[in-house]
Amino acid sequence: MDKMMLMEEARLQTAALKRLARWAGLSIAFSASGVVLLYYMVAGEKLRIWLGVIGVLILILGTASALTLLIGIRNGRNNVKKILRAIEDGN
Repeated sequence: MDKMMLMEEARLQTAALKRLARWAGLSIAFSASGVVLLYYMVAGEKLRIWLGVIGVLILILGTASALTLLIGIRNGRNNVKKILRAIEDGN
């Protein structure tokens, strides 16, 4: 690949990583809403088991998706660094 193609690839991957970071933030917020539901289940006047079940599901799904996205972001950043290093070595 020539230098211009590699630079374009790095730019596109950086833009994709920014979008993934927004999704990771939303996943963390989703996970936090599960914690809020769990707290409301315990702190409410009467114990609401269904809130606990929903809260645990939201917490697990949000955490799993956030971890998956964060691992993807880390690997993507490493890939962009490799592309930029390849551009520098090509000079």
